Amino acid sequence: MISVLSLFSGIGGLCHHGISAAGLSHKFQVRQFVEISPYAQSQLRDEQPQTPIHPDINTYHCHRGQFDIVCGGFPCSGTSNSGNRKGLCDPRSALWKVYLPS
Repeated sequence: MISVLSLFSGIGGLCHHGISAAGLSHKFQVRQFVEISPYAQSQLRDEQPQTPIHPDINTYHCHRGQFDIVCGGFPCSGTSNSGNRKGLCDPRSALWKVYLPS
């Protein structure tokens, strides 16, 4: 089984639901979510109660080789139509840089 780390997980659309929709659940499994939204966390817990959820990308750390794939979307709070629409001027929009290897 290929292990996946899901960053900026939301309700699981990009990684968890994407894997399932592609019919690849037999091959890939999300082993860790990182998501700050309490609502999104509750949705993830309902669907994946055994998968840990870390609440803050700024304090999450993993070890090299701990996951086979890192899957992360763009933090959409500042860019989505339901967000504040500040785009890249919203400081949360720059958080995707946190998961780049240093």
